Amino acid sequence: MFLSSFLFVTGNVAEAAELKTINYTVQAGDTLYSVSQKFQVIKQEITDVNPELQTNSTLYAGQIIKIPDLAYEKSLEKEVVRLTNVERAKVGLSALTYDWELSGVARYKSKDMRDLSYISHYSPTYGDPFIMMKDFGISFTKAGENVAAKQDTPEKVVSNFMGSESHRDNILNPAFTRIGVGYAQGGLLTHWWTQLFITP
Repeated sequence: MFLSSFLFVTGNVAEAAELKTINYTVQAGDTLYSVSQKFQVIKQEITDVNPELQTNSTLYAGQIIKIPDLAYEKSLEKEVVRLTNVERAKVGLSALTYDWELSGVARYKSKDMRDLSYISHYSPTYGDPFIMMKDFGISFTKAGENVAAKQDTPEKVVSNFMGSESHRDNILNPAFTRIGVGYAQGGLLTHWWTQLFITP
């Protein structure tokens, strides 16, 4: 279930957290996709910090590229997944499988909300969640999205979701089997969260 409201957030906007990167030396046989899998960051996250790969994504052995260091974001995202599965277990539902590619897409949605100061299922940049997931190469037969902002811990955001009927319905939907969570820091409300749910 999706909310139809679109809320623009106004006020003094804080800076987005600076993205940390690590250097990676390309090995023989590496492709952008294999490097993406190795580090569990989606291809767009790699090309964002390596603009030269946006026009020519061919990698060669010995090339040094940047990889986003998302350890902090991923730790929060995976805790949201764990807490979400705790809620599902309480009502006898099977656990959702963490999907790192889906989390990458969710991270882009959270960053978009932060950068454009809005909270909505509709993105001015990517459109609705279904279009966005398809454009990022995610296949699904069923899908849902939860979005939130300002909660400063995974516990608070999951509690917030469970307190809202439409968000709770997504979390407790027995049809969903996979989950991605995206966290972004900075902007007016400091903490931005997206949950994406799919059935392949």
